Amino acid sequence: MGVEHEEAMVLLQVMTFGQQIGVMKATSALWADDFDPSDPGEHVESVRTVLYYGEMLGTFVKSGALSRALVNDMLWIGGLWEKVGPFALQARRDAGVPGLWENFEALALG
Repeated sequence: MGVEHEEAMVLLQVMTFGQQIGVMKATSALWADDFDPSDPGEHVESVRTVLYYGEMLGTFVKSGALSRALVNDMLWIGGLWEKVGPFALQARRDAGVPGLWENFEALALG
């Protein structure tokens, strides 16, 4: 079964938004030789950008606006979570907010 027109349009808008907020540049930073997932250092803003974008994608999948399969065909969600997950989990503990970044995590691990 193919992708519905409406879902394709949502994905196109989400991908365009990602371009506008610098997701491509941010994801490139995650694969830099000096990137450490447990201590992103100078790449912390890139991590935050990817977390924000991943959470948005996860929320769209959770709500049914996008399918998990389609999102995973477009992006390596599991690989992105491996890079930003340690920071996200620490931020969750530090903030005392169990739901912080949960939709991105569910998308990556689900």
